[in-house]
Amino acid sequence: RLRGCGLRARLQKPSATHAELLKSPNWNAVPAELIPSLLEKNPSRLQQRLKELQDLTDWVHLDICDGIFVSSRTVALEELRSLSFPPNVELHLMVRDPQLLLEKADFVRSKRVVIHPGPAGDGLSVIRTIQNSGAKAGLALEYMTNTHRFEDALREANFIVVMPIHAGRQGQQFHPEALQLIRKVRSIIPRTPIEVDGAMNPETIPWVIEAGASIINVGSYLWGGDSLEDRWRECQAVIR
Repeated sequence: RLRGCGLRARLQKPSATHAELLKSPNWNAVPAELIPSLLEKNPSRLQQRLKELQDLTDWVHLDICDGIFVSSRTVALEELRSLSFPPNVELHLMVRDPQLLLEKADFVRSKRVVIHPGPAGDGLSVIRTIQNSGAKAGLALEYMTNTHRFEDALREANFIVVMPIHAGRQGQQFHPEALQLIRKVRSIIPRTPIEVDGAMNPETIPWVIEAGASIINVGSYLWGGDSLEDRWRECQAVIR
């Protein structure tokens, strides 16, 4: 389901082969991918939300925060053993030592794992550990990141996660500098998928798709209204 992006359709009509590789609707008129994001401290609350999502999607983006790399602390990895997950899990590790945690996380059977540079150096060795496990490796960059330091890791990762917020907290406002970062990443690695995580809602989703994103994580917006299903459909409507 991860596909890279190429030239805009208005500049060059994509061939059938290219159409299979491209993802963003702004680049080839194919809908972007929408994934619910969960950042929870309580295992029972996490399980309840997973249950509520099961009729809407078979994907979930799950944040794991250690309270050290970021100030927030979520459900611990070991607490996930008793929970039931959908077939497709994207694990987002906001932790000081992602390499150590990966050694203990095989039971989650993640299809994708996201790490941050910094605690992992430039991230290259951790990216390769993830890939060697059979999962896709994502590199997360906050909106103010200078990509120059991490270009090797950018090229090695299977996908890039741009965060228009500070890592570790849901419900933050969108920082428009993220749009410039998306375009910058797209110029460096035009065929690698770009995911956006943070401050996503029906207003901001079209902005990041226009900039070149093809995977959208929606967190606090989903749970802020009376109907989870209605909010999910509102987000789906703006990516089609």
